[in-house]
Amino acid sequence: MQAARILLDRPFRYSTEDRDWEFYREQDHLIHPGEELVGHVEFDTPGKPPAVLVEWHDSLGRLVRTAPAKFDAAGGFAFFRFDLTEPLAIVNTLRVRLGGKLQRTETEVIVCPVDRGWDTYHVFTWAVYPYGYYEQLRELGVDGIIAYKDQPIDQILAANFAMYGEQVSPYELAFYHRPYFLKYEVPEKMSRDYKAFYAQAWEANRQRYIRVRAKCGDKSVAADWTTQKILWSDDCLNDPDVLNRAKRRLERTIRKRRKFRPTYYTLADEPGITDQTAPFDFCFCPYCTSRMRDWLRGVYGTLAGLNAEWATNFSRWRDVLPDTTDDAMRRYGKDGKFNFASWADHRTFMEITFARAHRELTEHGRSIDPAALFALEGGQAPAAFGGWDYARFLKSIDCIEMYNLGNSDEIIRSFAPDMPKLLCYFGDSKRQPRVMWYQLFHGDRGQMHWDWNEPKGRFLDRPTRKPTRRAKMLQPTLRELTAGVAEQVLAARRLPEAIGIHYSHPSIHAHWMLENLPRGEDWVNLDSEDTYKHNRLLNVRGSWVRLVEDAHRQHKFVSYDQIESGRLAAGDLKMLILPQSVALSDKEALEIENFVARGGVLVADSHCGRMDDHCKLLARGRLDHVFGIKCGEFAAVATGGQVRVTPPEEGASPTLPLAKGAWKLRVIDKDLKLDPKSRAVAMAACKETPAVVINRYGSGTAVYLNLDLAAYATWRTEIGGPRETQCRELIEALLDLAAVPPVAEVRTAEGERPPGWEITGFADGRVRLFGLTVNEVREQSGIGDDLAFNDQAFEQVMKVDVTLPAAGHVYDSRAGRYIGSKPTFSDRLYPMRAKLYAVLPKKVTSVTPVVKVSGNPRVATCTVKLTGTASGVRHVVRFDVYEPKGKWRPLYSANVHTSSGTASHEFVLADSDAAGTWRLAVRDALTGLSAERTFRVKK
Repeated sequence: MQAARILLDRPFRYSTEDRDWEFYREQDHLIHPGEELVGHVEFDTPGKPPAVLVEWHDSLGRLVRTAPAKFDAAGGFAFFRFDLTEPLAIVNTLRVRLGGKLQRTETEVIVCPVDRGWDTYHVFTWAVYPYGYYEQLRELGVDGIIAYKDQPIDQILAANFAMYGEQVSPYELAFYHRPYFLKYEVPEKMSRDYKAFYAQAWEANRQRYIRVRAKCGDKSVAADWTTQKILWSDDCLNDPDVLNRAKRRLERTIRKRRKFRPTYYTLADEPGITDQTAPFDFCFCPYCTSRMRDWLRGVYGTLAGLNAEWATNFSRWRDVLPDTTDDAMRRYGKDGKFNFASWADHRTFMEITFARAHRELTEHGRSIDPAALFALEGGQAPAAFGGWDYARFLKSIDCIEMYNLGNSDEIIRSFAPDMPKLLCYFGDSKRQPRVMWYQLFHGDRGQMHWDWNEPKGRFLDRPTRKPTRRAKMLQPTLRELTAGVAEQVLAARRLPEAIGIHYSHPSIHAHWMLENLPRGEDWVNLDSEDTYKHNRLLNVRGSWVRLVEDAHRQHKFVSYDQIESGRLAAGDLKMLILPQSVALSDKEALEIENFVARGGVLVADSHCGRMDDHCKLLARGRLDHVFGIKCGEFAAVATGGQVRVTPPEEGASPTLPLAKGAWKLRVIDKDLKLDPKSRAVAMAACKETPAVVINRYGSGTAVYLNLDLAAYATWRTEIGGPRETQCRELIEALLDLAAVPPVAEVRTAEGERPPGWEITGFADGRVRLFGLTVNEVREQSGIGDDLAFNDQAFEQVMKVDVTLPAAGHVYDSRAGRYIGSKPTFSDRLYPMRAKLYAVLPKKVTSVTPVVKVSGNPRVATCTVKLTGTASGVRHVVRFDVYEPKGKWRPLYSANVHTSSGTASHEFVLADSDAAGTWRLAVRDALTGLSAERTFRVKK
């Protein structure tokens, strides 16, 4: 009996006509869907072989197709071909039968996945599961997994899973992960002492600095290069060798992985100039100081200009060195002047460095694979250290996985609305499904789940492969979101936000220094988590976000550089909020002043514009004349007495409709006064100190709140309490002043807005979507601890009346319930269940599926008619296919977008697929209407 082996006609072609070889180009050996798979069978003995049959098997257990091989006597080969028609597995095997007998030889065929960008909602796990676990993961709603750059990925490919490239350049970008990579190259070998080992590495760095500082006494650590070395980063991103090393590693990774089309590549996890956002004065190395001096020339023009701003007397550019943190604090201790420009400029330069490094790596990656996406992973809170200026580095990457610290989620959504983003989930809290809906309504295109085979983190037990408590709890939500609902929401655009919240990174610098001056030299012992757990400005910013959302309005962050570039002149914003924006540039102040003069409403809440954008104190606030005030002596943090609302003098204008009486709120600036040259009115005061000042300026209105609102995120849980009530009364008055209507009206039986619920609106052509969910108070660690919640006050079922600002036919999309054609209706809110309402121009009465199976190979054509829908309305229809024994077939299931009223889905069955009665389940994500249809498959 002859023996045989299978050869693919790549990387060359063999022509039977002229018996000649033709070599392909290097990339042509890759096989793609839609092509022909051509090959030949070679025999070990001459003569015509018995009947030759080639079998195509895939890694999902299917015998996809069989094909007879035609013998070419002259060449001595038997040729075959297959059409690569979807659905396809990535890993395939060709086997040959001679005279019906299966040969031992086989050939593996890799079919490259189609590059679809990020066109679907992905659920990734940060875990490396072995063979045999992936079918269960897919049943849970997981479709993607980590693919570390140097690990084998055979099991991922065999499972037909999506993947992302993990940790390409941690050595250069992420101090937090450097100890791990120095000691453990392969994640499975990571021992349990990792955190201790990491802490030891960073602590050793910190202790070396403390020893050197003590040795220097009152002298600056940076003054002498022998001690300055403690501030030289081992992997300085301004060192060209360091960045070139990262580029080489990135290039190697892309060339190794690109044919498998990772969804994205993570440049590094939890990166930072320092340990994430921990305070430390990296970097003073010669590369940094030289490049910073060049940057400073561009900023100040002359050395005299720099000396005037920094209060220094450098005579040569080559001598210019910025203050360290200790230098800045000592300078303040000596002269009592709030001038941190030298220190703050160094912080800004390192943020530019951080962004530039990510941009260069992203651009280098695109030069190798233009279709690839490059991400930052483990996104931290906006911070004064580490490089975390979101206005800068978001321009340097394609996507981001973040921890939602310090409203980073809302900031990303505002600055990069089209950037794919996803949150990382830890632990097994029962509230996570609610968080997933909240994140979807805020633009997430997927999820990342920390799953390192930990008791509360794993999805599947090993070795039983049984779903854990976490998996069982999350499965319904994961399956629902991935079954078209998320794609329906993400296809729409958020309704325009008329409220802007200022993002001022110079103010982040200033507030860090002001808040930590009392610590003195102890600042060096702060860790990354202190930047969001003990951060007054972060709390102020978060409180304003919740104040707006609790009033059922929406907002967007507006960055300092956007304002300088004329963003406020676009005319879409009616109100601009400055949350303790202490540091403003001349250009920002002018643009904000013009915004008010044109008719906008400006709201600030103390310390506004008291410093320039380099963190140098000014004689008066840059916008004081707009507010009609005279600020008192500047103090880092000051809180005065309680406030009383008193009616202004008769005929005063403008005013706010605030109820008379005592407030539990406190003033900050005890020496604030009204400018007698203005017509500003004090609506509330603490004795003689104005607390709420309103002033007409040009065609607009400026409101200055000399109030401490930092704790509103906590007060909001005191339902009906004085501070919660007073804050909401104040915000409602301000929003009415700006004529900003709610996204939708939702009221309880008592006429109150349901506490803790946020409303988000979307538009997709003539369709309107409204998402309702609890926006809980959340804390999350920057290094992987569980989510924490403080929202017991919101855990109540409420009957509400809903009024949607759109005419049409209303559906409860998740429940699949038609509500009616009136915009006002009653409903019930459950705290653990988000609501999604859809308003359509016409009523959809039914979805009707039809399935036809024909041909050889067997082709199933599924069609769904959406009866009554209006032309041009986008529907995302889910097709789920089940085989005769009831098993779900994800390879044959799909989400289909249609705007014609008819959705079609076609798939080719494998030769091994069982004959019998199959089932098709369809669901329209927009209306929630569903239907089923059985169909017969013949052998």
